[in-house]
Amino acid sequence: MDFAPTPRQQAMLDAAEDIMRVHRERQEARGQDENSRFPRELSASLGEAGLLTLWADPDVADPFSCASLVQELVGYHDGTAASILFVNNAASAILSRGCSSPLNRDVLDQACRGKINFSFAVTEPEAGSDVAALQTTAQADGEGFVVNGVKSYATGAADADYILIVALTSTDGPAKGGTSLFLVPGDAAGLTKRKLVKPTGDAHATCKLTLEDVRVPSDHLVGEHNGAWRLLFLGGVVERLLVAAVSVGVAQRAFDQARDFLSERKQFGQSIIEFQAVNHRLADHLSEIEAMRWLTRHAAWSADCGIDAPSRINMAKLFASERGSAIVSDLMRLVGGRGYFPDDPLNLAAREIGLSLFAGGSSEIQRNGIARGLMATPAAMK
Repeated sequence: MDFAPTPRQQAMLDAAEDIMRVHRERQEARGQDENSRFPRELSASLGEAGLLTLWADPDVADPFSCASLVQELVGYHDGTAASILFVNNAASAILSRGCSSPLNRDVLDQACRGKINFSFAVTEPEAGSDVAALQTTAQADGEGFVVNGVKSYATGAADADYILIVALTSTDGPAKGGTSLFLVPGDAAGLTKRKLVKPTGDAHATCKLTLEDVRVPSDHLVGEHNGAWRLLFLGGVVERLLVAAVSVGVAQRAFDQARDFLSERKQFGQSIIEFQAVNHRLADHLSEIEAMRWLTRHAAWSADCGIDAPSRINMAKLFASERGSAIVSDLMRLVGGRGYFPDDPLNLAAREIGLSLFAGGSSEIQRNGIARGLMATPAAMK
C-alpha cells in the first residue's frame, strides 16, 4: 500500500501551496487579515485550480484521497481557506451526483471554472444530527416549488451564489423517502440571511437562513424528487473526511508554531524545549498527529477503493477531531500565558480546530456510526 502522492495529487498539492503563498503575501501587504470580508480572490484561485470541485472532475480517479491531501495542506495554512474548500467540495460532490437538469449542469460547470461559490443548509433549530426531524418544506406550485422554513448553520451562505437547501417534499411515510434537495440562488426573493458571530472564520460567514415563500423553478431540483437521502449521505461522508483532514493540518501547524517558540524561548539558562517534561509531551503530540494523518489517509484510500468507507471515515473524524483539539489545547499551555490571548497563533488554532468537534456530526454521532458497523459486520473490524 503506497500512500505517497501520485503525480496528479502532487500537482494539486503544488497548486494549493502556490495559491496559499500568494494569499499570505496579500495578507501581509494589507498588514492584517480582513477577518469579516469574504476572500474572493482566494476562492476564485482555488476554484480555477479545480480544488473546490474535486468530485466533479471525471478524470480524478481518487477524489477522496486528493481532497484529503489538499484539505490537510490548506488547513495547515489558513482556516478560512479550509472552510471554503470543504463546503464547496461537499456541495459539488452532491451536485455532481445529482445533476438532473441543464441548469444543474451549467451551475456545476461554472463551479468547476471557479465562478460559483456554494453553501449547504441542512441543520434547523429542531433538526441537527436527526435529519429526519426536518421541518422546512417545499410544496409543488405550478412549474416549481415554494420553500418555507428556517436553517440554523449555513456556512458560506452570506456570499454564496447558490445554497443547497434540504426540504420535505412529502409527509407521507418516513422523511428518508420524502426529502428533496434544491439549488436556491443566494439572492432569492424571500430569503433572509443573518450572520452568526463565530470565534473565528467570519470571512466565510455562517448564517441563519429564513425562507418565506421562496419560489424556485423545477429545474432547481437536484437529483430525484423525494430522493435526497442518498445525496445527503454522500455529503455527510465527504464532510466528515474533510473535517478529519483539516484537523490534521491545523494540529500540525500548531505543533510547528509551538516547537519553534519553545526552541527559541529560554528560561533558567536553557531553551524550554530542552526540559524533558516539555520535549516528552511534544514527542507524544507528534506521534499522535502522525496517527491522525495516517488514519485519515487510510480512510480516504478506503473510500476510493469502496472498502468499508463510512466506518473508517467515522473513525478518522472521531480520532482526528478529539485528539487534535486536545493536542492544540496542551500546546497552548506549553507556550504559557501568551496562548491565552486571541492574537496568538496557538489561540487561533484552538478556535479553528474547535469546530471539528461538531462539523460533520459530534463525536457521539461518529461513535454511533462506528458501533453500527461493528454490530453489522464484526469481521470487517478485525
